[in-house]
Amino acid sequence: RKNVFATSNLLARVDELAAFLNEAQIRNYQKWRILGTYVWPNWYIGKTYQDEIKWMKQWIAGRLAWIDNNYTPAPVFSRDGGPITPGFTLAMTAPKGVIYYTLDGADPRLSGGAISPQAAIYSSPITLSANARLVARARNGVAWSPPAAGTFVVSTPPLIITEIMYHPQSPPATSSYLTEDFEFIELKNIGTAPLDLSGVHFTNGIVFSFTGSAVTRLGPGEYVLVVKNLAAFTSRYGGLPNIAGEFSGSLDNAGERLTLEGAVGEPILDFDYNDVWYPSTDGLGFSLVAADEHAPLSAWDGRTNWRASALPGGSPGADDPPSSVPRVLVNEALTHTDPPQLDSIELYNPNSTDVDIGGWYLTDQRAVPQKFRLPAPSVIPAGGYAVFTENDWNANPALANSFRLDSHGEEVYLYSADAAGNLTGYADGFSFGAAQNGVSFGRYVISTGEAQYPAQVSNTLGGSNAGPRVGPVIINEIRYHPAPGDEEFIELKNVTSVPVKFYDPNYPMNGWKLAGAGFTFPPDAEISANGLLLLVGTDAALFRQKYNVPLNVPVFALYPRVLQDSGETLALQRPDPPDVDTNTGSILIPYIDVDAVRYVRKAPWPTNADGLGASLERLNASAYGNDPINWRASYGPGTPGRANWESLESWKARYFSPAELADAAMSGDGADPDGDGQTNFQEYLSGTDPRDAQSCLKIESTTTSNSTPQTILIRLNAAADRTYTVQYRNSLATGDWLRLTNVAPPLVSGLMDVAVPSATNSNTRYYRVVTPWQP
Repeated sequence: RKNVFATSNLLARVDELAAFLNEAQIRNYQKWRILGTYVWPNWYIGKTYQDEIKWMKQWIAGRLAWIDNNYTPAPVFSRDGGPITPGFTLAMTAPKGVIYYTLDGADPRLSGGAISPQAAIYSSPITLSANARLVARARNGVAWSPPAAGTFVVSTPPLIITEIMYHPQSPPATSSYLTEDFEFIELKNIGTAPLDLSGVHFTNGIVFSFTGSAVTRLGPGEYVLVVKNLAAFTSRYGGLPNIAGEFSGSLDNAGERLTLEGAVGEPILDFDYNDVWYPSTDGLGFSLVAADEHAPLSAWDGRTNWRASALPGGSPGADDPPSSVPRVLVNEALTHTDPPQLDSIELYNPNSTDVDIGGWYLTDQRAVPQKFRLPAPSVIPAGGYAVFTENDWNANPALANSFRLDSHGEEVYLYSADAAGNLTGYADGFSFGAAQNGVSFGRYVISTGEAQYPAQVSNTLGGSNAGPRVGPVIINEIRYHPAPGDEEFIELKNVTSVPVKFYDPNYPMNGWKLAGAGFTFPPDAEISANGLLLLVGTDAALFRQKYNVPLNVPVFALYPRVLQDSGETLALQRPDPPDVDTNTGSILIPYIDVDAVRYVRKAPWPTNADGLGASLERLNASAYGNDPINWRASYGPGTPGRANWESLESWKARYFSPAELADAAMSGDGADPDGDGQTNFQEYLSGTDPRDAQSCLKIESTTTSNSTPQTILIRLNAAADRTYTVQYRNSLATGDWLRLTNVAPPLVSGLMDVAVPSATNSNTRYYRVVTPWQP
């Protein structure tokens, strides 16, 4: 039993549910005074609520142990699957029975319980020199254990996806084919030797296996195609060679995950494509083409290793020629104006030569590119800007290709075209939300290379952008995937010196929202100057009690809303004054992004925040927030309602002079300048003073109470912004340190007494205190 069914996690779930009842149980036992009593034939009732919880956990742990003892345990590998070197040896152990295994992913047990003829008996460590999917079971008499499995990869097959036609151009209305019938995926052998495709298969996106297909062997540098509908494909592209067959399912027009695996389940490619990367690939006839066939496989998961095909229809089965269209960027857009201001779109030429964009198109609908055609010539100098206004694209509102930018949110895109007006594959632009009157959106490139378009500090049409607005309230900390026993939370921070009310003063019933979390602030919600506010995934009062949240920090419950472990966009939004929807004539309330964060569970976002106990902490509250470089995983389970952890560099600068910072013997992580036995890094984690030998994390004393049941008071020197776990073991020679209790941060630094139950089955018990607290 692993993961959520591990005994430790099941017991943590009991603690979590018990916490929900903590406030109610007091009233219950005041009315029904049954604690510490016994009435036949009922069970004995413990003396305290915690005794009852302890008994429940004891029963569960004992029952699970009994169940486990009645089954044959699965074999244990000497290491988990993953990359290995040729000649690696793998050992297996099992406390009961004989171990049977296979190397091709087949189950060594046949349906009905017989031994598979493919299975081998394990007698000594196995040498692996090729990719293998090892599945093993122990057989004790006629009883089989659960399977143990791992995929061991010596080398990744040199097979890549080079082209994706995920949203083809629609066929004529008279055609008998559907748009999706023209989908295809192109793959290429980038190795130097022929590649056996038998067993290679897709596991996400589409359903297809090369086993038994029309192409099972691919020469070096050769392409192979899998298509949605062979007849439709042939009608558009002719009879191309190396078509392996038809796949089941369809590619998602909005983007999705594609996973390609080898014959034994070894990962080859696993990535997501997205329709927002290159608009011309989204139904306008162009395909997605890999920009660098030899880039690291991780690069397939991002926009930068893809481009739009040079020609409509793509280039299935052949190299795609490089595009000759120069890049021109949509750099700034002013979308909400009152006279004398005009809605405006700024274009930027990042090239070292002039670019003539005469004949190109501007549009407010990505799917309808050919609206306003730019006059010829329209030359943008190298490194220069061009600004077009509504007087250009809406000079005659009666024309079908005229448009207006919607201040409530829509799109703005630039498309390249030839002299005849045909699209040539290049496009750039973005979608935008509701805008504050007179505030523009501008291009901003974050640390990953992704271009985003936040509201700007000021309008700079015709020049370089001023940069994103930050505040007055920002998303400061997120715990989206807590460890078992902990709760989700989102912390907001007021970065100004005045209180902020979470509603429109002129329309008090129009409250702020946290989009993504599905939360609307109540009419009286307010955050103090430079203050914090919490949105939590449980009962607000219980959360405040558990984490000792200061009373001046408001706490609101999101429960039962659950943050997405895989990642999502959280946007703090304020209401603009009610306005008329020009499309419907109805009254609407535009909501303007004040701050937004799109977190994901994968690097470059901090991965320790994904179920390992940490939260995401914003590093600089004054800097742009929707960028992984401005976030880190907390060193502990987060600091809800308190200041985020200071960086190690900033902490050292508070205690050491510039000369000392250059001296590793004084300020290095492993140095101990005050001689108290704790390194600088340990003092940093503990929140203590590295220059004061009396300031360190230690147990000052222990006192045994005379109460019943007996408790131990552990006195420690605690810091106001640190959490702690008290652990114990009954022997220093054997056994693991076990969690006894977690300790929330005190309101102020100083000596702190922690009451823990004394040992009941041992005359000796050893205690230690760990910071930050452990899951």
